[in-house]
Amino acid sequence: MNDFCSICLEKYKNPRKTQCGHIFCQGCIHGWINEEDFYGQKKSSCPMCRQNIGVLSRINIKITKKKEPIKRVYRTRYKVAEEKIQRILNTYVGVDTNSASGEELWEMAQKISREGKVYLCHNKQMKETFNKKMREFSEYDNKFLTLIKR
Repeated sequence: MNDFCSICLEKYKNPRKTQCGHIFCQGCIHGWINEEDFYGQKKSSCPMCRQNIGVLSRINIKITKKKEPIKRVYRTRYKVAEEKIQRILNTYVGVDTNSASGEELWEMAQKISREGKVYLCHNKQMKETFNKKMREFSEYDNKFLTLIKR
């Protein structure tokens, strides 16, 4: 048995098995059944062998995937988080933190905290810098203290 649907020629998505034993994606086989033939009648035969489809049953197929090493995935997420923080900071380059409104600072701090979570948790220097800034911004409002990373 291969891991590909004979209708869409892609890997199975939510596979269904006909009574004759052929396997198709759920969307593909339902599309086949609901398609009308030349006489305007819905099809009830298997697209492979033309036997009656009967009741479709769900099957579990174990598709073997090569798993990426954890280190590589981690580094990728770390890098993406770092890039997000840099992008956010670049949008606020022209903003003077001394004269900016508390709302602008709060928006920036929230974005960095949310989108750079992985990076801030694992880069000690960046985390300390972020926490220091949050303590500075707490002069405007104490809600900045809620964003401090532990």
